[in-house]
Amino acid sequence: MNVIFAKYNRSRLPEFQTATVIYEEEGRRRVKKTALDSRAVPHIRRIFENFTALEQNYKKILAFKPARLEGDSLVCDYLNGESFEARMSDMVFKQDMNGFMRLIGAYGELLKRIGSYAAGKTDNAFARIFGDGIDLAGVRCLTMGNIDLTFDNILVAEGSATEYRLIDYEWVFDFPVPTGYIVFRSLHYFYYKYGAIMKGLFPIERSLKYFKIGRRDVEMFRRMEDAFQKYVHGTDVRGRYIREYKSLDGLEDALREKRSMITGLMLETKRLQGALTQKDDEIVERIEAVKERDAFIAYQAGVIQDKESVIFAKDSVIREKESVIGLKNDIISEVTNRLAAKEAVIMEKDAAILEKESVISRKEAIIHEQAGQITAQEAIIVEKDAVTLEQKSIISRKEAIIHEQAGQITAQEAIIEEKDAVIR
Repeated sequence: MNVIFAKYNRSRLPEFQTATVIYEEEGRRRVKKTALDSRAVPHIRRIFENFTALEQNYKKILAFKPARLEGDSLVCDYLNGESFEARMSDMVFKQDMNGFMRLIGAYGELLKRIGSYAAGKTDNAFARIFGDGIDLAGVRCLTMGNIDLTFDNILVAEGSATEYRLIDYEWVFDFPVPTGYIVFRSLHYFYYKYGAIMKGLFPIERSLKYFKIGRRDVEMFRRMEDAFQKYVHGTDVRGRYIREYKSLDGLEDALREKRSMITGLMLETKRLQGALTQKDDEIVERIEAVKERDAFIAYQAGVIQDKESVIFAKDSVIREKESVIGLKNDIISEVTNRLAAKEAVIMEKDAAILEKESVISRKEAIIHEQAGQITAQEAIIVEKDAVTLEQKSIISRKEAIIHEQAGQITAQEAIIEEKDAVIR
């Protein structure tokens, strides 16, 4: 294996430390990304998962060379082509502002084609990587948060101006990430590299304005980038731009890039020398103007000092009011605690009342049952009274018969006595 180029990311946290090696083997050039620490092996596997997911989502927009896992390394064939960054830097060196903006426009169109947009929404996973307090309400996002869509990671296929290939997909997330942040990130790192020769000719404000990225967006995206760098590198992010090379052969592309930069710097130097002669004449005129401004500034400094005194006084009032608010909050907290205690007592009494109502309900049920029993007994008594009346009626009738029979007996006895008298 003949190593052509190697880059080591040792400045990262151990779980993200990787090496990227370009090598030739059996006449074929390949790229291998491997873990520098055993704790980075899951990260390598996630990159392969990113490749699988993006290949499905981007298959009609971006081309990929097949990638595969070999042990704990990710391997793919080397892709030929000119990156967006190379074409943009060429426009910078030629001082072709229109050509530069055409490429910016092509990049914007590519992002529009890449996937469906989702409403911006943050969750714990987003906050863990990009920080808390990021408001994405109404912000357009890519559904799959691929922040590696930077100018240097997108190749323009040879012989084509619209066929693109993605050569890196290390940082892909399964939650929405603002499209504007991806654009900001690309522009930020491009201007970081070429800012020295772009100043005054290709202002970054124009590029940001093209994508409708305002000052508040820039502040939010800077916070996101700082949080992301901290997530990758830990608290010390000073080494985020460090690159180590394994062989001199691997510096060919970097050397060509530097030569182009030198040519551009020479052109810029010539232009600046002409401008410097003109500036010398202007400086003499401006010195007098500066003296007048110094006097005005001194006056303004006095005014500012007066205003600072007023601000300090207002700050004191604000602090005093904050103290009062703090005391009121304490009182509210105490009242809230007392109300909670009273609510607990009321709930306890409600429970007792419910228990008593339950006892009353049970007693009413017993009374109702007893009332039913009494009603049944009364029915029996009424029935017995009816029987008794009937028996009395029978007795009365029997007594009448007995009385009648007694009358008959008395009559018979009278007849007998009468007969006995006759006989005598």
